[in-house]
Amino acid sequence: MGTYEKMELEAGRDSEEAKRPTEDFLFPQEMIMQIQRDRQVVPLQEQFELFTIWREEERDQLNKILLADTFTSAAQRLEKWEQARFYPGGAEFGPAPDIRSQWSELVSEVSPHGLQISRVVLRAKPPISLRALACDLKLAFRLRGNSTLWVITRGSGIRDSDAVICKITKEAESQRVFLIFGAAVGPQNSFKFFKRQEIPELEEVSEEALQNDSLDLKLDFIDNGDDKVFVQSRGKW
Repeated sequence: MGTYEKMELEAGRDSEEAKRPTEDFLFPQEMIMQIQRDRQVVPLQEQFELFTIWREEERDQLNKILLADTFTSAAQRLEKWEQARFYPGGAEFGPAPDIRSQWSELVSEVSPHGLQISRVVLRAKPPISLRALACDLKLAFRLRGNSTLWVITRGSGIRDSDAVICKITKEAESQRVFLIFGAAVGPQNSFKFFKRQEIPELEEVSEEALQNDSLDLKLDFIDNGDDKVFVQSRGKW
């Protein structure tokens, strides 16, 4: 139902009068934010008007764990998930992020270190739909080399303009990690970012992590279902 990080972006101006935003002075990033704000108006109004009804309909899901997997046991069954090949997209005017195959059963091998995947997108089946309740995702994962974990909520797919997208990105030969918030609002619904935030390093880096060029993280990802999403780092594991 729109973005989840309110930002006011203002380009530098030389005079007070010039600071008043007009279409002639809007930068591309400002236009993207305005498009997103305009798109939010109707869904947010609908949520406000129907919140009580929706909350009653979803009462049986309140404070319940709807899906939980560790992917660490070879005997673990993976029938709750589907997978497809994922293309993360290229430059600003290149092809947009997309799914490049049919959805199929999750066949990736699990290990004591969890599920090891690359250029694959996973989705839960059946779909989880919440309209009045917040969704709290607790994630424990490892990024290696130059890599990115995409977390996508709402919407029906990666190129759905209603989808909320958070990318957790690690730089190669580095322990620096960034959260990039955005949505599919660019040309052909390509990904555009709204905010980029670095996660502060919480503790000393192990020798193993430096040798493997890897980083282990735990995150809480809370999607309120309105115009806000919160991400909290719970440290390394």
